[in-house]
Amino acid sequence: MAKIILAEDDNDMRRFLVKALQNAGYDVISFDNGLSAYQRLREEPFELLLTDIVMPEMDGIELARRASELDPDIKIMFIKRQSPLQTGAFARARQRGPQDARRLTQAAVLAWSERSRYDGSGPGRVAQRKSTTLTW
Repeated sequence: MAKIILAEDDNDMRRFLVKALQNAGYDVISFDNGLSAYQRLREEPFELLLTDIVMPEMDGIELARRASELDPDIKIMFIKRQSPLQTGAFARARQRGPQDARRLTQAAVLAWSERSRYDGSGPGRVAQRKSTTLTW
């Protein structure tokens, strides 16, 4: 089971992502700020860092930089929220209900894992791009 560390300061979004990823079969540990997530990354390895960009104490860019220094093989996916008028597919999926939002989250994680599998670098490794931005 892939281990994911999530850093997201928005409580509702963090709870939603944890539940959706756990329902999809992933082991998820979550934190509400980058510094706490970094401290946990120093204690154990994770396959994926899923992080918001703007957070208190340590932003997602700095967290990703430090995570890459700790583990050059960790994959990184950024969460980028847009204004309420530009939230796109995720907002529409949430309005339609938890099943649609869960499917969208699973599709994003599947895209991450499929890219790892088919880029020629073997399971759990991404040769060309280490990071992805997921826009909510």
